Amino acid sequence: MSILRRLLAIGSTVAAFAALSVLLAPGASADTPEGWPDPPEVGAWGFLLVLVVFPLALFLVIALLAFAPSLAKGEHLGTSATTPESQWLGGPDKDPAALPASEETADDAAAAGGAGSRW
Repeated sequence: MSILRRLLAIGSTVAAFAALSVLLAPGASADTPEGWPDPPEVGAWGFLLVLVVFPLALFLVIALLAFAPSLAKGEHLGTSATTPESQWLGGPDKDPAALPASEETADDAAAAGGAGSRW
C-alpha cells in the first residue's frame, strides 16, 4: 500500500502544480503594433496546405526514408514481416536451428543459438 500512497501523493502534487500554474498565469493581451500592417486573411486552401498537406507530405517522406533500405534489399514488407516470429534482428535468415551451438552444448543440437542459463 505504501507504493500506492506514494503514487497518489506524487500525482496529486503534480496535478495541483499544473492547475495552479494554469490558473495563476496572466492572460496574453498583445495587439498588433500601430505601425505594422494588418496581416492578410488566410483562406481555406492555405489552411489546408499548412495543416494537412505539409504534415502529410512530411510523413510520407519520413516513411519512405525508413522503408528505403528494406526496399533496396528486396525484403517483403507485407503483414508476414511484422509478426513477432519473423523479427530477429541480426539473426539467421532461415531457421534458428541453423545457428552453431555454443562450445558447452556442442553435442546437443537442440541448444543451437540463443541465450541460455544454468546454475
